[in-house]
Amino acid sequence: MVPSSGLKNTSGTSVGVDKLPEEMSDMRIREDKEVEATVINGNGTETGHIIVTTINGKNGQPKQTVSYMAERVVDHGSFGIVFQAKCLETGETVAIKKVLQDKRYKNRELQTMHLLDHPNVISLKHCFFSTTEKDELYLNLVLEYVPETVHRVIRHYNKVNQRMPLIFVKLYMYQICRALAYIHGSIGVCHRDIKPQNLLVNPHTHQLKICDFGSAKVLVKGEPNISYICSRYYRAPELIFGATEYTTAIDIWSAGCVLAELLLGQPLFPGESGVDQLVQIIKVLGTPTREEIKCMNPNYTEFKFSQIKAHPWHKIFHKRMPPEAVDLVSRLLQYSPNLRCTALEALVHPFFDELRDHNTRLPNGRFLPPLFNFKPHDLKGVPLETVARLIPEHARKQCAFLGFFQKIDTSIPVDNVQALAASVAGSGTVPPRYVRPEANAYPVAQDGDGELPVIDFARLLDLRFSYEESAKLHYACTDEAFMHNVGHHRWYLQLLNHQVPKEVIEQMKADTMQFFKLPLEEKKAFAQAPGGLQGYGQAFVVSEEQKLDWAGMFFVITRPVHLREMRFWPTRPPTFRDTLSCYSAELKRVASTLMELIAKALGIAPLRLLDIFHDMPQGVRINYYPPCPEADQVLGLSPHTDGGGGLTLLLQINDVQGLQIKNKGKWFPVRPLPGALVVNIGDVLELVKKGCEEEYKMMSYRAFLKMFYGRKLDGRREEANAQIYELLQKPFGLTSKKHMSLDTRNNCKDVSGTKREG
Repeated sequence: MVPSSGLKNTSGTSVGVDKLPEEMSDMRIREDKEVEATVINGNGTETGHIIVTTINGKNGQPKQTVSYMAERVVDHGSFGIVFQAKCLETGETVAIKKVLQDKRYKNRELQTMHLLDHPNVISLKHCFFSTTEKDELYLNLVLEYVPETVHRVIRHYNKVNQRMPLIFVKLYMYQICRALAYIHGSIGVCHRDIKPQNLLVNPHTHQLKICDFGSAKVLVKGEPNISYICSRYYRAPELIFGATEYTTAIDIWSAGCVLAELLLGQPLFPGESGVDQLVQIIKVLGTPTREEIKCMNPNYTEFKFSQIKAHPWHKIFHKRMPPEAVDLVSRLLQYSPNLRCTALEALVHPFFDELRDHNTRLPNGRFLPPLFNFKPHDLKGVPLETVARLIPEHARKQCAFLGFFQKIDTSIPVDNVQALAASVAGSGTVPPRYVRPEANAYPVAQDGDGELPVIDFARLLDLRFSYEESAKLHYACTDEAFMHNVGHHRWYLQLLNHQVPKEVIEQMKADTMQFFKLPLEEKKAFAQAPGGLQGYGQAFVVSEEQKLDWAGMFFVITRPVHLREMRFWPTRPPTFRDTLSCYSAELKRVASTLMELIAKALGIAPLRLLDIFHDMPQGVRINYYPPCPEADQVLGLSPHTDGGGGLTLLLQINDVQGLQIKNKGKWFPVRPLPGALVVNIGDVLELVKKGCEEEYKMMSYRAFLKMFYGRKLDGRREEANAQIYELLQKPFGLTSKKHMSLDTRNNCKDVSGTKREG
């Protein structure tokens, strides 16, 4: 089968015929300026007849004549027809979808198809317009031909009284989710008619492609949409309740229905009418609560169904059904649209772990179709941790733009630095791998030189002082100040009176030190998992030859909340989790307000900047520096940048000058002010101002341990120190390929390129 026209008979299924309709036999073809392909000639389109058209040449090449011989109709409905044809010049088989076009409007499907470029979405080759003797205008979409549909595959297994092999269920569903993640996230389109008939399958490779974008639309918040959309069996409950301001979550519901059908061999909700469709859903999910109805349609108040309990999911499927499959169905089929997992979240679900296994094969022994050949636009806005879980290590070579992740996610286990510090305390020497000759390779500026600009956050928010303080902020972030002041560190500043409650900061400091002072075995309960970044340990170690930092590390994703991996969040001290969550929320607030104020100070539209950072992933990295007998020979944090458009807020446990910024061949110590946050704005403003066109290298910074151990508290030497980095990472998609390549290359080189010989 090939792409359906999106049309159904009264039973809700597509109808195939063997002969082209008579009204198509006498059409004439005319030129239309709206399309790239200009039609110059045409004949009847009965089987064996030939259509001749022209298409624009690529890269300035002249137009080409293309001839198609109609072979058979594969689908039709009241608004259009899909027929199989062969290109006489190349021998390629194509599908031509012919739909009646209202001359008053542009065709939304054509506009959508021009946007699409994904291995799991049907591709548009070109298009042309044609007319009949009745002066009816038809749009002809020439599409790639895929011979089967998921609907026919399901019917095949039903006919032979077999269940579909689970590997095919996983393959098809994964590719559905991947396509939806693309059209929802990268293109911003809702398909609105996901069903087995619109899922094409190559029977040899089992590659799946979503087709029929006749109902697809870009959903704009606040703009109403029709609720009578989507084929009945796969229609989301909010549509049945008459919602007109729905989201792409209606596609997620449809995908959940398809998954259930793949597992069961029959539709999960076979309603005979719109009302009966809701009844079928209630039989499984139970009667929706008032809150759930409000989530589906706030304007619906007439629901008076009797109370029915939900049917347990495990009783709907056979006993041998893997629990991961049942769990994924339950996550997709939620009444509340905002509780359904997204397509991207579904992709990293354990149900698909078998597909990420390098040894998995098709039942016939062949390799799986390409599943991990992601492009940058596929991962637009995707958090770092999700990328690491999404693409298995063996597949990362397919994604050259993931160079940074290839390094950070293959960290080699090394000895625990805290345990090592205890073992060398008496000897007075550290292992050669930690000795860093480059630590003293560049001069360190004298104390007081090149102090960071100090910005008073409270004054920025106070109308009486905001103008004066904004001027300071503007100067702190300008190239002019950087060029005329050797000690001026572009995009670095200290933020006073940031309004993070003092008790939150003090509790965060106390809990941090308490955690790192726990016995090693207790801390190991929250150790990083193989192939992951979150947890306690040391990351970024990619070679046995690499020099190491004298530091322990703890890192977790804190926001958005649904990405938190709570198994890595320490339970000791008992207040740690709540403290970290509260601290992260406070810094999120500060960061958002600060970015808005910086934008205003620099004349950048605040909404533009806030939109870029909307729902950005946020993480906390804590570096702990245990005592070292040779503090002047080691580094607690290797020189590196926070490029890629991120924002970093640094809190130092003890206010000493361990942090240093490299500027024009010197390391400048940062003298932290009591209660201040050190802010590294990153390069996002440079990218926004210059349109991502110029390569821009952030200044490196490091943690030099000699400076950490130079003071005493209460007459005794300080035993250890720590730094808490709040990292807000710009989503993929803002940075140009040119810039991403530079930043990735340099950042990896900074972090992991220092070998044992120095």
